[in-house]
Amino acid sequence: MSCQNDRYADARLYAQLVCSRTHNPEDEPSINQRLNFVAGSITAAIAASDQCSCTWAGWAENYIATLNVYLAAALQDCPCSQLSDDDKNRYLEYVNGELEKIRTGEISLCAGDTAKTYPAIGIINIGWNKFAQADIIEKREQREGF
Repeated sequence: MSCQNDRYADARLYAQLVCSRTHNPEDEPSINQRLNFVAGSITAAIAASDQCSCTWAGWAENYIATLNVYLAAALQDCPCSQLSDDDKNRYLEYVNGELEKIRTGEISLCAGDTAKTYPAIGIINIGWNKFAQADIIEKREQREGF
């Protein structure tokens, strides 16, 4: 997934996660604009950890979309949400913590990565012949970027 220049979520997801009442379809462009506006912070964290060009894990898109919604809810008064200042502060603290984990590599969005602070289970590769050995080397280079 490449780092995109627009929102990671849409108004419908926003309404599902943070709206206290049913949103009006007329509000969607306004909500989408707010989601676009705050997406830059998320993109910056992803880019800082060099995770723009990898294939994202299956859960990563939903995770990032949720962060996009929570950040918009924390920073802006969208038409259908009626969050208290305490709720907004909690959302902001949560998102800032998650973005810091992404930025520092504690959380990896890339498929196959375990991130730097999470345990990984390894498998010993044994190359019984030249072809298997070449395959092991090629896969290692792909994983580690040599």
